[in-house]
Amino acid sequence: MPCEVRLKLVNALDRFLLSRGYNEMRKFTLVWEGHHEDEVEEPPCFCVNESFRMITWIQNALRCNVEKLFIDMTFYDRDGELLAFPSCVFNCASLRSLVVEMSFTVVKTPSFTFSSNLETLALSDVDIADEGFFKWISCSCKLLKELRLAGLNGIDNITIESLSLEKFSYIHFEVYETCRINISGEKLEEIHINCSRVN
Repeated sequence: MPCEVRLKLVNALDRFLLSRGYNEMRKFTLVWEGHHEDEVEEPPCFCVNESFRMITWIQNALRCNVEKLFIDMTFYDRDGELLAFPSCVFNCASLRSLVVEMSFTVVKTPSFTFSSNLETLALSDVDIADEGFFKWISCSCKLLKELRLAGLNGIDNITIESLSLEKFSYIHFEVYETCRINISGEKLEEIHINCSRVN
């Protein structure tokens, strides 16, 4: 999509989210593909620097008491910095379903102070800052029924103990190191693991 068209869409969405105020919003879907590593222009076009605006949209959707959030974005930072996913998303009281696919993004462990109301969580193609994130899932996600993980980077061990979890899936086709997965839960009905190790 040409950058000029994207800019018009960006401005239109800004106006829409501002007009929503604190009203109810059942579902918010954000799909954005920025430049890839081999496509960065000189000088860079405006969309290379749009990560701040995108994060602001997500935060505004949370203020609208969104229940389902679907995010599919790709950002490439020429300096090699990973975009930090906003931790406030995990503590949004209204949020029931969160699906995130964000290349070049790091997910840090949220605060244990708040209990999450998430029932479905799917993370794909993100970096996990530390294994404490899975401890947060065990301790703070008391309503979580379905957990889908795919192509995660930065972790070697996944340990989750859940009294509510019913479905778990883990997919990774480029595993460089041995990954240990420990899942336990009295309501678990489905476990799907599909991995391939890179030699």
